[in-house]
Amino acid sequence: PVILEIPSDLPCFEELDPRKDVAILSNMISDGGNHVLPVHAEVEGGIFEEKFRELLKNALAGGIKITGLESIKAGLDVGHLTRRKHTMELLPGRHSPCAV
Repeated sequence: PVILEIPSDLPCFEELDPRKDVAILSNMISDGGNHVLPVHAEVEGGIFEEKFRELLKNALAGGIKITGLESIKAGLDVGHLTRRKHTMELLPGRHSPCAV
């Protein structure tokens, strides 16, 4: 089976200026391209829930389609993607090994 890695290209809420985070993300997704926002249950479902809801509301109002990674994968020709073997390594600051 093909294991596809689809990287996020948007910053997490906690990486942005809390006074401008929704505006920054809204601007970044307004170009009509495919974007991947990393979503964490403890962040977007917790301390940033209201901001996440505001971002979703802005996106929908702007005609942006919100979907899951399966939809992005379905639109790709995986036969033409670069394939590589991964290794498991313990990265600095991490608790458990990560696929790299």
